[in-house]
Amino acid sequence: MVQLTKGAGGRFEAAGVGWFKQRSMLSSDFVGEAAGVGPLTFTRNWTGRQYTVTDATSRVRGHHTRQGWGNNGPLEWDDVQYEFATHSMWRSSFALRRHSEDLATFTPKRFGRTIEALVLDHANIPPGLLLFCGWITVMSQRDAAAAS
Repeated sequence: MVQLTKGAGGRFEAAGVGWFKQRSMLSSDFVGEAAGVGPLTFTRNWTGRQYTVTDATSRVRGHHTRQGWGNNGPLEWDDVQYEFATHSMWRSSFALRRHSEDLATFTPKRFGRTIEALVLDHANIPPGLLLFCGWITVMSQRDAAAAS
Protein backbone atom coordinates (compact mmCIF):
# COMPACT_ATOMS: atom_id res chain seq x y z
CA MET A 1 0.00 0.00 0.00
CA VAL A 2 1.21 3.49 -0.90
CA GLN A 3 -0.01 6.53 1.01
CA LEU A 4 0.23 9.96 -0.58
CA THR A 5 0.06 12.16 2.50
CA LYS A 6 -0.45 15.92 2.47
CA GLY A 7 2.31 17.65 4.38
CA ALA A 8 3.86 21.08 4.71
CA GLY A 9 3.06 23.46 1.88
CA GLY A 10 0.14 21.32 0.66
CA ARG A 11 2.49 18.74 -0.81
CA PHE A 12 1.16 15.18 -1.31
CA GLU A 13 4.14 12.85 -0.98
CA ALA A 14 5.06 9.17 -0.75
CA ALA A 15 8.58 7.84 -0.26
CA GLY A 16 9.93 6.12 -3.36
CA VAL A 17 7.07 7.44 -5.52
CA GLY A 18 7.32 11.22 -5.56
CA TRP A 19 5.19 14.25 -4.76
CA PHE A 20 2.75 16.79 -6.19
CA LYS A 21 1.30 20.08 -4.98
CA GLN A 22 -0.90 22.89 -6.25
CA ARG A 23 1.07 25.40 -8.32
CA SER A 24 -0.62 28.41 -6.73
CA MET A 25 -3.68 29.10 -4.61
CA LEU A 26 -5.79 30.25 -7.57
CA SER A 27 -4.68 27.57 -10.02
CA SER A 28 -6.00 24.06 -10.62
CA ASP A 29 -2.59 23.14 -12.06
CA PHE A 30 -0.24 21.05 -9.96
CA VAL A 31 3.50 20.45 -10.17
CA GLY A 32 5.41 17.46 -8.90
CA GLU A 33 8.20 15.02 -9.35
CA ALA A 34 8.02 11.26 -9.88
CA ALA A 35 10.81 8.80 -9.11
CA GLY A 36 12.51 7.81 -12.35
CA VAL A 37 10.65 10.44 -14.40
CA GLY A 38 11.59 13.83 -12.97
CA PRO A 39 9.53 17.04 -12.90
CA LEU A 40 5.88 16.80 -13.96
CA THR A 41 3.08 19.30 -14.58
CA PHE A 42 -0.52 18.22 -13.95
CA THR A 43 -3.23 20.22 -15.77
CA ARG A 44 -6.89 19.91 -16.63
CA ASN A 45 -9.02 21.85 -19.05
CA TRP A 46 -11.66 24.39 -18.07
CA THR A 47 -14.49 21.82 -18.22
CA GLY A 48 -12.66 19.53 -15.78
CA ARG A 49 -13.03 16.57 -18.14
CA GLN A 50 -9.51 16.39 -19.66
CA TYR A 51 -6.56 15.63 -17.37
CA THR A 52 -3.00 15.82 -18.73
CA VAL A 53 0.49 15.24 -17.34
CA THR A 54 3.58 16.59 -19.09
CA ASP A 55 7.25 16.19 -18.20
CA ALA A 56 10.07 18.76 -18.21
CA THR A 57 10.46 18.45 -22.01
CA SER A 58 6.70 19.19 -22.51
CA ARG A 59 6.12 15.61 -23.62
CA VAL A 60 2.65 14.34 -22.71
CA ARG A 61 3.26 11.40 -20.37
CA GLY A 62 -0.37 10.73 -19.58
CA HIS A 63 -3.92 11.85 -20.15
CA HIS A 64 -7.39 10.93 -18.94
CA THR A 65 -10.76 11.89 -20.39
CA ARG A 66 -13.87 11.69 -18.22
CA GLN A 67 -16.86 10.21 -20.00
CA GLY A 68 -20.39 10.59 -18.67
CA TRP A 69 -20.95 11.10 -14.95
CA GLY A 70 -18.12 10.53 -12.53
CA ASN A 71 -14.53 9.91 -13.53
CA ASN A 72 -14.97 6.83 -15.68
CA GLY A 73 -12.99 6.91 -18.88
CA PRO A 74 -9.82 5.93 -20.69
CA LEU A 75 -6.44 6.79 -19.22
CA GLU A 76 -3.16 6.54 -21.09
CA TRP A 77 0.30 6.55 -19.52
CA ASP A 78 3.45 6.28 -21.67
CA ASP A 79 1.39 4.92 -24.60
CA VAL A 80 -0.19 2.15 -22.49
CA GLN A 81 -4.01 2.12 -22.33
CA TYR A 82 -5.79 1.86 -18.97
CA GLU A 83 -9.20 2.71 -17.59
CA PHE A 84 -9.79 4.95 -14.58
CA ALA A 85 -13.21 4.37 -13.04
CA THR A 86 -15.26 4.75 -9.89
CA HIS A 87 -14.63 1.79 -7.62
CA SER A 88 -17.01 2.71 -4.79
CA MET A 89 -19.38 5.68 -4.76
CA TRP A 90 -19.89 5.17 -1.02
CA ARG A 91 -16.16 5.45 -0.21
CA SER A 92 -15.37 7.86 -3.09
CA SER A 93 -12.69 5.47 -4.30
CA PHE A 94 -11.41 4.89 -7.81
CA ALA A 95 -9.81 1.97 -9.63
CA LEU A 96 -7.08 1.81 -12.23
CA ARG A 97 -7.87 -1.04 -14.62
CA ARG A 98 -6.29 -2.69 -17.62
CA HIS A 99 -8.28 -5.17 -19.73
CA SER A 100 -11.14 -4.98 -17.15
CA GLU A 101 -8.83 -6.15 -14.33
CA ASP A 102 -8.22 -3.95 -11.29
CA LEU A 103 -4.57 -3.00 -10.82
CA ALA A 104 -4.95 -0.49 -7.97
CA THR A 105 -7.56 1.39 -5.98
CA PHE A 106 -7.28 5.01 -4.81
CA THR A 107 -9.22 5.97 -1.69
CA PRO A 108 -9.20 9.35 0.08
CA LYS A 109 -8.63 9.11 3.86
CA ARG A 110 -8.38 11.63 6.70
CA PHE A 111 -10.74 14.12 5.03
CA GLY A 112 -8.75 14.04 1.80
CA ARG A 113 -5.36 14.65 3.44
CA THR A 114 -4.18 11.15 2.50
CA ILE A 115 -4.75 9.19 -0.70
CA GLU A 116 -4.37 5.49 -0.06
CA ALA A 117 -3.25 3.59 -3.17
CA LEU A 118 -3.70 -0.14 -2.79
CA VAL A 119 -1.72 -1.83 -5.56
CA LEU A 120 -2.60 -5.46 -6.22
CA ASP A 121 0.23 -7.98 -5.85
CA HIS A 122 0.59 -8.76 -9.54
CA ALA A 123 0.52 -5.13 -10.72
CA ASN A 124 3.63 -3.16 -11.67
CA ILE A 125 2.57 0.48 -11.73
CA PRO A 126 5.12 3.23 -12.52
CA PRO A 127 5.51 5.97 -9.86
CA GLY A 128 4.36 8.67 -12.30
CA LEU A 129 1.13 6.79 -12.99
CA LEU A 130 0.48 6.42 -9.24
CA LEU A 131 0.90 10.19 -8.83
CA PHE A 132 -1.37 10.87 -11.82
CA CYS A 133 -4.17 8.71 -10.41
CA GLY A 134 -3.67 10.22 -6.95
CA TRP A 135 -3.97 13.71 -8.42
CA ILE A 136 -7.20 12.81 -10.27
CA THR A 137 -8.56 11.49 -6.95
CA VAL A 138 -7.67 14.77 -5.19
CA MET A 139 -9.30 16.84 -7.94
CA SER A 140 -12.44 14.68 -7.79
CA GLN A 141 -12.67 15.25 -4.03
CA ARG A 142 -12.37 18.99 -4.53
CA ASP A 143 -15.04 18.96 -7.23
CA ALA A 144 -17.40 16.98 -4.99
CA ALA A 145 -16.81 19.38 -2.09
CA ALA A 146 -17.47 22.40 -4.32
CA ALA A 147 -20.71 20.85 -5.60
CA SER A 148 -22.11 20.08 -2.15
